[in-house]
Amino acid sequence: MEKHSSWQKYYYYGYAMEHREWDGCVGLEGPLGAGSSQFQILTPPRVWPNDLRICELIHEDYAGWNVAKLRDVQSNEVEAILSIPLVSNARKDKIMWHYTKNGIYSVKTGYRVAKQAQGLSCDSTSSSGNDCKIWRWMWRLEIPPEVKIFLWKCLKNILPVKCALARRGIGMDTICSRCGGEEETAVHALRDCPWVSFAWKISPLRIETDRHARRGDLADWIVWMAENLNDESHSMFVMLLWSLWRGRNLQIFQGKRVDQIWCLELAASRLEEYTVLNTRLRVPIQRPVEKNEKWEPPNFPAIKINSDASIVAEVGTGMGLILRDHEGQVQGALSKFQTINMAVDEAEAWACREGVQLALAKGIRNVVLELDNMNVVSALARNEKNFSYFGNIIEDIQQLLLDFSSVSFNWVRRSSNCVAHHLARHAFSFSPIESDSGIIPQNISDLIMGEVSHLMH
Repeated sequence: MEKHSSWQKYYYYGYAMEHREWDGCVGLEGPLGAGSSQFQILTPPRVWPNDLRICELIHEDYAGWNVAKLRDVQSNEVEAILSIPLVSNARKDKIMWHYTKNGIYSVKTGYRVAKQAQGLSCDSTSSSGNDCKIWRWMWRLEIPPEVKIFLWKCLKNILPVKCALARRGIGMDTICSRCGGEEETAVHALRDCPWVSFAWKISPLRIETDRHARRGDLADWIVWMAENLNDESHSMFVMLLWSLWRGRNLQIFQGKRVDQIWCLELAASRLEEYTVLNTRLRVPIQRPVEKNEKWEPPNFPAIKINSDASIVAEVGTGMGLILRDHEGQVQGALSKFQTINMAVDEAEAWACREGVQLALAKGIRNVVLELDNMNVVSALARNEKNFSYFGNIIEDIQQLLLDFSSVSFNWVRRSSNCVAHHLARHAFSFSPIESDSGIIPQNISDLIMGEVSHLMH
């Protein structure tokens, strides 16, 4: 990149179009980070000094943002900028598409975004292969039948919300009964209403709906959540949708006002009742018993690096890693916390990069990188340009790995990555761990011994 250009960046329908004169790529792979719902810098240009350069906002060694200079700028977007993880050295600009996981444009997503920009609904529940996948996902959910019917109506965009009824010629007030501030569309009733948004925020899923404000209609949002939530959360997500709708109906048709806790408890209790009943009625199927996978040592002379990350909404991100040799002896360990909320893959990649950097600092040149995140392992194993929102960190790791003599990648289940997981959780105790200090908490030491105990027999 050419140096000394000014603070400018433009977005067009999810494409990040960067000026090629910036002094170093800052890892800004989404609009102000992966979690933002805006596609442009909203602060008026006059707020930013005319001669401000990107390089002035980053320390010379890429160790972090220059917080002091950022604080001098009176902009609400400073916190969003600080939440962007930096790469360790400059990167060339690249264009990425925000609406796909891999950051590469597809005609399907382009068509959908274009229709949404025109205020039109593109039926995401047509007969395409991907949509058939959504229907299969819906019918396989272990939830009560009436909730599946409700979900079907959501995906078909046929919920009888006030705006939909008004369009059908039924004369009625279209204002939301809960907030009294906006018209009641399906997506407002179940996502964007402030009352509902707070319910999602305090739910077990800790969903920040304000980050999803541009994700189309209700059906589009449900599809997106189905693709991005972990499998264990799918049933609870749908039950929460249903309970919020149930609470809305009680208020409109029976005049009963319920609070968010009532909706959360209803969703949890009905899901538990259905699960218990369904388990009792199900015919047992004999399956081979799966043994818990255990941590396995690397072959000499390699050092295995296990890493993991943990995210707590509105608190921050913790990461943990441990380096062990072929005998299970600890060669290094680290537990670190940052007061920013990263996306899951981004946080896992950050933890892995910290492990690679620690190995380099210790003079280790033969490593096995082991994680329980398939997306990160797959991205690392592919030697190609990465356009995903955590792609800059992946490319950073791949660049660092050029200094090693041998490298391999392993994906494992959580049971084989237990120590790294607990180190990531330990980061939230705000007492960082560095093994060179000789101080590792007793509970972590016990886990380490437990993971290598089978090697002693």
